[in-house]
Amino acid sequence: MKLHIFNCLFFIFLLAAASSASCVELRGIAAVEYRQFLARGEVGQKTFQPSVFVEPELYQSFLKDSASITVVPFLRLDALDDERSHWDIREFMVRYHFKELDLEVDLGIGKVFWGVTESQHLVDIINQTDSIESLDNEDKLGQPMLHVSWIKEWGSVEGFLLPYFRERTFPGEDGRLSLGVENSSAQYKSSKGNRHLDFAVRYSTSMNSVDLGVSYFQGTGRDPDFIYNQQQLLPFYRQIRQVGIDAQWLKGDFSWVSEALWRDTGEKEYFAITAGFEYSLVGITDTNMDLGILTEVLYDSRGQSATTAWQRDIFIGTRLAVNDIAGTEILLGVTQDLDYFNSRAIKLEASSRITNSWLWRVNGWIFNSYGKEDPLSSFQKDDYLEVGLEYYY
Repeated sequence: MKLHIFNCLFFIFLLAAASSASCVELRGIAAVEYRQFLARGEVGQKTFQPSVFVEPELYQSFLKDSASITVVPFLRLDALDDERSHWDIREFMVRYHFKELDLEVDLGIGKVFWGVTESQHLVDIINQTDSIESLDNEDKLGQPMLHVSWIKEWGSVEGFLLPYFRERTFPGEDGRLSLGVENSSAQYKSSKGNRHLDFAVRYSTSMNSVDLGVSYFQGTGRDPDFIYNQQQLLPFYRQIRQVGIDAQWLKGDFSWVSEALWRDTGEKEYFAITAGFEYSLVGITDTNMDLGILTEVLYDSRGQSATTAWQRDIFIGTRLAVNDIAGTEILLGVTQDLDYFNSRAIKLEASSRITNSWLWRVNGWIFNSYGKEDPLSSFQKDDYLEVGLEYYY
């Protein structure tokens, strides 16, 4: 198991330090999860996968609230996959606010999110994906960074220096949803490997009912290509330049969203876009419930040579907000390949509070694939339903 004893002891030390320091704010989440797969895996993996995780957050302000420190460790123990039993520092960030300059400086390990669409987040590139956590690419590894933000009435300008690269995590050979990737043998285009100094800048603003973000990134691409070596699948990380745009426009009952990027990998330039809308039906059938209708189109100019399954697809979904005391919400959506009718992915997300501290959650995925050339074919036997019980403190 790659979760070494030293790492576990360090994690426990952080929790003990938090509980003994009365001046530190402590909150977080602990959860029990269970995944039930509908069939055995491609190489006979089990149909069940229980796990537990804990993610506390420690916060302390000082210097008359001009400075603060935030620490967010994460620990998961998985009964099936040793690779999924892991720990990480999601955040270990010191922030200082120069009030007279409207400037914020963050130094340490942090998380940054860019994006507005539901089906995928094209422009979100600062943090590496923790893909052993989930399939939606929304769980991220902590990223070492220097982050400077200049916040004015006309918008925000941000700059990032990223001195260390985090490799993407992949399930192990005993785990489910596995691509058969060798985690310990990543290859790099840069001779500096994971020590290449990346940087990014972003401008964002809100104008009436429009939110707009424009970003530029240069450095090690977070999305790996894959190369075969002696029957092993090895991740290969290229040096890239990327320009990204994300926009959201609220107009009546519509929320129009779009994310687009242009990327240069040194060998190829390509363009990708995800765009669509969510239409809200408020108070359906004379109740307090709201129903959202989501539609997004996904396009990648690389076509079938793209490293993503979403190169020419359409996402259609519904989002039900019950608007009850428990905050019950349900999302059901399908991403349909427009080139191959038999290729699609269906996802379910549902959650509701039991008390102020307890919440239940249900997630699920169903995959259909047209053939071995389709990236979704790797998950053809991995349809599953996951239930979770979460405690917030």
